[in-house]
Amino acid sequence: MVAGGIVGDLTSSTVSGCLNIGNISGVKSAGGIAGSSDESTINDSRNFGNIKANSADEALAGGIAGSIEGTVYVNRCYNSGTVTSHVSVAGISAAGGVIGGMNRTKAGSIYITDCFNTGTVTANRWTLIPTLHAGGMIGYVFRSSSTIVNCYNIGEVRCGSNTGSAGGMVGTSVNNLKIINSYYKSGRLYNSSSAVPDVISGNSGYTLDGNSVPARKTSPDQRSGARSTANMRPSLSTAQSNGSIYFTGGTDGVSGWDFNRIWTIHPDINDGYPIQRVFVAEVTFDGNGGSSTPQDIVWKGTTVPRPKDPVRTDRIFAGWFSDPSLTVPFDFSRPVPADVTLYAKWDPILYTVTFDGNGGQSIGSQMVVKGETVILPQDPSRQGYMFIGWFSDQLMTVPFDTDGAVMGDMTVYAGWVRMYKVTFSEGEYTATHDGEDMFMEGSDISFTILPANGYRLISVTVYSGGGAGKELMPDGGMYSFILLGDARVEIVTERITHSLTLPDPSDGFMISCDHDGDLSKVPEGVTVTFTVKLCYGYRNLEVMSIGSMISLAYGDVYEITVDDDTEIEINVEQIPIFTVIYHINGNISSILPQSAMEGTEIIMAEPPYGYVPDGKRFKEWNTSADGSGTAYAVGQSVILTEDIESYAIWEDLPPISLPLPLPLPDVIEYPGTDVLIAILSVAAVIGGMVGYLFVRKL
Repeated sequence: MVAGGIVGDLTSSTVSGCLNIGNISGVKSAGGIAGSSDESTINDSRNFGNIKANSADEALAGGIAGSIEGTVYVNRCYNSGTVTSHVSVAGISAAGGVIGGMNRTKAGSIYITDCFNTGTVTANRWTLIPTLHAGGMIGYVFRSSSTIVNCYNIGEVRCGSNTGSAGGMVGTSVNNLKIINSYYKSGRLYNSSSAVPDVISGNSGYTLDGNSVPARKTSPDQRSGARSTANMRPSLSTAQSNGSIYFTGGTDGVSGWDFNRIWTIHPDINDGYPIQRVFVAEVTFDGNGGSSTPQDIVWKGTTVPRPKDPVRTDRIFAGWFSDPSLTVPFDFSRPVPADVTLYAKWDPILYTVTFDGNGGQSIGSQMVVKGETVILPQDPSRQGYMFIGWFSDQLMTVPFDTDGAVMGDMTVYAGWVRMYKVTFSEGEYTATHDGEDMFMEGSDISFTILPANGYRLISVTVYSGGGAGKELMPDGGMYSFILLGDARVEIVTERITHSLTLPDPSDGFMISCDHDGDLSKVPEGVTVTFTVKLCYGYRNLEVMSIGSMISLAYGDVYEITVDDDTEIEINVEQIPIFTVIYHINGNISSILPQSAMEGTEIIMAEPPYGYVPDGKRFKEWNTSADGSGTAYAVGQSVILTEDIESYAIWEDLPPISLPLPLPLPDVIEYPGTDVLIAILSVAAVIGGMVGYLFVRKL
């Protein structure tokens, strides 16, 4: 009955990547992976359990396979469990770190490549009859050829009697045995309880590294064979070097071990002995700019020891991550199934930059990455002060370098300068200064004053600190003072006035003014309106401004803008009165004179009726008594331009005959008079002449 940790009887099959951790006990044949193997292949498999084969006549125990038949391949496998064979009566008791033994019924070949054993291998018996065979790789090979390449054994190899066959690699090989680049640890062979000399094969002839040598030959120049612990645990770099004695082949051209793809060495794995890469996971640490962390190797399925934290001058280590993007933290408590690269994450080193308001508005603090610059906050405020920047000291003697790298916690202080307010009194003026109303203590406050149009500047006084005012005197038109506290500038101006003198009304004109104020104090620039009207009998109105000698345009309403003391002069001309005097034959006429203003139209009067020379009739009025002057007809319209003395001009009546009798005259009495007018009614018109009205005083 065979027993295997993975399969009992493996026939014409391949198993790979198997692991047995349980103890296996079988009759005749027992193996950590397969109890028996026939025409099969076992790759990349391990056994950690204790293996034991018990039988009365034949017991074959192997760390990987108990018994084999035909051609069997074992590649990249190892055993770390104890392997024990035990025969109670007679027969073969064979134990091997990889293969127990070859079944004697079928010939074949054994190929063991890149394998190792660390477990104790023991062949036992109860009687003296059974033969004992124990080897680091194979216990017993009867009819098959065997080839062992790039293998090693560091486990103890024991036979339970002094007559047993114990070998560092093979116990007994009856047929052809080839051992290439394979080693075993010196001083690990025992018969019964006594150590025996180092031999690579306990009882056989074999070919060692391509050379046929007699059994048990252990010449130092042989590449395969017994080696010390130190020689079997080189560093990986030494094992990978071309000149390595033990793992890169001999001088006869035999190829060495492949420490780049198949084997590796790590001081913390397998006690520093070579280990197949298929069973371990390489852990690579990418420092991401930090200090170097050596590559680690762990058994697949085990956890990764946490390395010492890397360091970086400008960052704080924040852990290892499974991805380059640093999104998945690596869990050191979980076994790793394969090679893995871990990536260091770095958090910035943060320093606290505290902004001290230094008596002003509280700002707080800011976290700044080491080596970077401070991002200044918004300027703080302080009542009555002006912010002048940030300083490295509280006394504000060292300005803070905003471009400097932050290399530690620091405090930055607000800088202030005392500010005072300057106000100007309201008034009719314009103050020309820099447009501000807050100034630093000690500032030279300079300004000019421009009075408004029509005003004059009286005084400029500055009041500061509640004390008495100080009158300022201009220097080149500029006023100035040193600001030591809140200040008020009191500016006094007054309105410029002028007198406007209007003449009193006279016989020739009337004058009125619409100005409500005192004409003796008219504000400069004010326009005054006044009205002038001519009286009857006057003409040629002339209105003049005496101060400026300006003749104002003729009209009823006048306007004058008062820019200086001004007197208004009004001149008029009385229209002349002309008289028309009527004379009768050199005598003063009884006709009243006609008087009128120059240019007036008059009507020449009727001739006198109180006196008519005998035989005469009225002809005309004439400016000469002899009729040689200018003649005017009765009722003629005359424009007076001068006095006129007119004389009645008489002419002879033509003879007339009147029909008789003549009617008596009508008498008309005018009430309120003492005149009786007799009207002679003319009954007929003779010769185109009209009768006359005679008036006489009664």
